[in-house]
Amino acid sequence: MGSGTLTTSKNDELVVAGLTVNADASNFSAWTNSFTERNDFSSKTGVSNTRSTFGAADRIVGAAGAYTTTATSALSGAWIGQIASFRIASLLTQSTYQWFANADSTGVGSALAAQDSVVTVFAAGNTFRLRLLLHVADAQVLTSGVSLKLQFAAKGTGTCAAPAGGSPAVYTDISAAAGEVRYYNNPTPADGAALTANAGDPTHLGHTVVPESYEEANAFTNAQGAILSGQDGLWDFALVNDSALNSSNYCFRAVYATGAILSSYGVYPELTIGNQPPSLSGTALNGGAAISLVEGTTKSVSVAATATDPNGFSDFASATSTIYRSGVGAACAANNSNCYAVASCSFSSCAGNSCTVTCTASMQFFADPTDIGTFAAETWMGTITVVDKQGASASSTAPAVELNTLYAISTPAAINYGSLNPSTDTGATNQTMVITNTGNAAITIPVSGADMTGPGTIPVSQQKYSLSSFTYSAGGTALTAVSTASGLNLAKPTSTTPVQGTLYWGVGVPNGTPSGSYGGTNTIIAAP
Repeated sequence: MGSGTLTTSKNDELVVAGLTVNADASNFSAWTNSFTERNDFSSKTGVSNTRSTFGAADRIVGAAGAYTTTATSALSGAWIGQIASFRIASLLTQSTYQWFANADSTGVGSALAAQDSVVTVFAAGNTFRLRLLLHVADAQVLTSGVSLKLQFAAKGTGTCAAPAGGSPAVYTDISAAAGEVRYYNNPTPADGAALTANAGDPTHLGHTVVPESYEEANAFTNAQGAILSGQDGLWDFALVNDSALNSSNYCFRAVYATGAILSSYGVYPELTIGNQPPSLSGTALNGGAAISLVEGTTKSVSVAATATDPNGFSDFASATSTIYRSGVGAACAANNSNCYAVASCSFSSCAGNSCTVTCTASMQFFADPTDIGTFAAETWMGTITVVDKQGASASSTAPAVELNTLYAISTPAAINYGSLNPSTDTGATNQTMVITNTGNAAITIPVSGADMTGPGTIPVSQQKYSLSSFTYSAGGTALTAVSTASGLNLAKPTSTTPVQGTLYWGVGVPNGTPSGSYGGTNTIIAAP
């Protein structure tokens, strides 16, 4: 008598038992535990003690477990037996698919594309769902009878069947932690839960579809039910664009958990990472305030906005700007009086899909005013253009602001008349005062003064001025305490070349004036 026991791990396995006894027993009695004898025979050649009897039986078992069988020969002798199980592998085909919007449930959102159609998704962080059918071509797949995983690859310059040149360049297991495309963990549904069927789920040639599970990680199985021959199993995968490259295509496939591919792939789910153009909001020139320049030098004036790109802030490539007087328009040629082109703007405070973009120009002191004067009917404006890495762009113009008129001059710090005796004057020797227009408007130069004081007093009228050199006794205009137009007019500057004029000064010292040092204040004004 010989017996053996085997423990199977899967349903629907074929268990085969074989037995050899060293005796010419001719045959074995019936095999136990529903094993069916398939053959037995004896070897009748040779001497009697070398003759053997062989036998075999099998049984198809419906569930995993321990199985034992026993067979008895008519004669006793040394024996050896073997018991083994076999399982017919089902032929799985990747048959059809459909993309859906993500939902925080075992159901899905609206369809993103028609069945078996490429879908375009956008920004990093964009979530979506893939529902995939696998067709059973022959032997049924019993419940939990197969273990699978989902992979992806960048299509690159190849095809989904043979990707090439992308990243990843070969099919790679989708991770729940990282990768260009990865699994997404919705807060509510659990990985492996039964999916909720949807009226828009993919179908395959009218075959029965067996809803399986919702998946947030590899591997996956058909724990929700057996898939009979000629039926399709449906799985639902929650995915997210983690760091996929814009304008790239990615392909997906299911494989066995061992990495072995399926018998065939009728379709490959495919998605394109599309580019959405950027946008600008909250654009403001000089913070929305009127621009006040700095005399004789430049002032930093900025136009700023919030730049947003649905593909993520890393998709920004560049930004440019023009700050201009409205009358010349945004397409103006650079000119320090009315048009400032900013070739490169800065991005800061970047997070998610947005950055602050700031474009700064060094505005000259002579830039055209718009609050009064020649350009009073105009304003200053600022336009920003932002461009993404695919060349898509957006432009925005800030609300208009005024640029204030700046009346300003620079003069020498002092007039030094030198030493004079009482009852004398400077004669034909004049002190020159070069006055520079450091503002952005044409100006006149009113002057006034006060008595010079020291040990005594030299009246203000003892000083004289002129637009040209003069002899004190014969020319010049007496200075007064009342601001009076000097006759000197300075045009508006249009470049950094100084716009200047000169006043000539002289003084007479009255008889009896005590000796000593005298000083006073002359007031020189920039006026319209």
